[in-house]
Amino acid sequence: MVPLERQAQLSVGAGCREERVKAKEKAPKPESLRERKKADVRNALVQTAVGLFLKKGFEAVTVDEIVEKANVSRSTFFRYFPTKEAIVFRHHARRLAVFKAFIEKDRDSSSPVLGLQRAFDEMAGVYMAEHDELLSEYRIVTSSPYLIARDIELDSRFRRVVVEYLQGRAEDGDVRFKARMSAMVPCASVCSRNHFF
Repeated sequence: MVPLERQAQLSVGAGCREERVKAKEKAPKPESLRERKKADVRNALVQTAVGLFLKKGFEAVTVDEIVEKANVSRSTFFRYFPTKEAIVFRHHARRLAVFKAFIEKDRDSSSPVLGLQRAFDEMAGVYMAEHDELLSEYRIVTSSPYLIARDIELDSRFRRVVVEYLQGRAEDGDVRFKARMSAMVPCASVCSRNHFF
């Protein structure tokens, strides 16, 4: 007969084994060597370009200069990024998708204003986690009239998400609500810029 103390040890050991098996099942599969190398090249291009943009300004930096410093070919650069600008705005699509998810999460909220406030608060958390990178992006963008115009164009996508959310929440005849909410969108944009930059 197995002593009671040993039975407890065995059951704890079995539980640990089960936990280890579960952890292995949940753990992400390691990237292949090829995927790691691609990520390294992409990161080298980003780090090189951002450093040059911050030092010399966006317009003063050429693709040739980036590839020379990153020690890759022009064709390699264009496999990763269609333009120089794509490096600056490389996170835009992901951030927009995250914001849409936050908005959708509160679609059934009883108050559209509170739903938006929660989405903005969650997005602020994302921005705080990326603060240093956002600050570099902001410095690059504000050094270039072209990038400022492009940033305004890209930001309009966030505003469209908010306007669509609000229009879906307003009663058909509630013109005052729609007007107040439409005024809120640019105000939120200005406030977020003032807060983070």
